[in-house]
Amino acid sequence: MKAFLILLVLLVAGVVGLGFYQGWWHVSTDGAGQTPSVTISADEKKMQEDKKRVEDQAKKAKESAAAPTDKTKEQQPRP
Repeated sequence: MKAFLILLVLLVAGVVGLGFYQGWWHVSTDGAGQTPSVTISADEKKMQEDKKRVEDQAKKAKESAAAPTDKTKEQQPRP
């Protein structure tokens, strides 16, 4: 159970780090006034664009893996 929790925390930290790296989330601070405030905003448009790009690349990879290659034709034994 302890290993599962550690894995879960690492996974969440990885997704959060990837999100900041890709520009999905932004943090801003405002110190005007007595109490400072922190704002976290999500760029949903950027997330959707990246999701679409990954789906397109996965589709291309599946198509190229399913397509027969010339090497398979050469490897067949000749009568």
